[in-house]
Amino acid sequence: MRTHKTVPVELLPMRLAEVLRPSERRSLHPPSLTPAERAVTPAERAITTAERINRAPGETTTMTTLDLTVRRADGSTRDVTVPIRRIANCGMATRNPDPDRIDRMFEELATIGVTRPETLPMVVPKPPHLLTTDSEIVVNAATTGGELEFVLLPTADRTYVGVGVDHKDDHVMDRNLHRANSTCPSVIADEVWRLEDVRDRWDDLEISCWTGRGDDRELYQRATLDAFLRPDALLEAIDAKTTAPLAGTAVWSGTVSTDADGDVDARPDVTYGDFYAMQLYDPAANRRIAHQYDVSLNDWVDDCELP
Repeated sequence: MRTHKTVPVELLPMRLAEVLRPSERRSLHPPSLTPAERAVTPAERAITTAERINRAPGETTTMTTLDLTVRRADGSTRDVTVPIRRIANCGMATRNPDPDRIDRMFEELATIGVTRPETLPMVVPKPPHLLTTDSEIVVNAATTGGELEFVLLPTADRTYVGVGVDHKDDHVMDRNLHRANSTCPSVIADEVWRLEDVRDRWDDLEISCWTGRGDDRELYQRATLDAFLRPDALLEAIDAKTTAPLAGTAVWSGTVSTDADGDVDARPDVTYGDFYAMQLYDPAANRRIAHQYDVSLNDWVDDCELP
């Protein structure tokens, strides 16, 4: 019986060169083909595989590009494209933690697969392709809902501030947070501000969200940003908890209660709406970022009953 010895992937290119005779160590493709036109050889494929296996955590070839409008403090605008390789969903990024409340929160979160971290905030990854500025998302269940958050987009040059709604299947969330993070896109407004333009009045900024069914519309969540860690502290916490660069990471603040108190809440009561309208408001400058998206059920197959 012939036996097969497993060769480490990173050694394949060298082994292949060793077994080929000198006359065979040439391109398998006609010289008339350019590198872009010819197929990938087994040796080249092995190199690519080895690079993927040896890639550092958080490094990925998957990338979402956000086409955004930056509105400066003087009202002028500039279009930018921001590449996103990672999404960091934060939880309990509160500035004034209540130990008893946090204990109760993590007792509940433990039932959906969340291990309590050594320090707050909690950071949970979400796949980067699940980020959009679209005005509509399509979902496979009627039990999905969104949670209002502010969003930081650190780049090599500066950090942008935006507002978004993190959307999940709530029934999946009842069983496992990490799986729920892969069920629906999260939506961010396509306009952002520069952090340096609002840093000195950060605590006064306000996020709000409205939702409803049909023609009904009601205030769903609202909070001022003094409830959360300040942006620099939040970015430092993310940097300390992860191995990937901050640049290219969309940092979501975590959400707030659906009650009137506006406290940071990792597990608020979610409303299933036909739409979600979000806003980031700067009262000192009387300017705002606003965005709305509709939620459509993927029910176009007659004999497929969705939950």
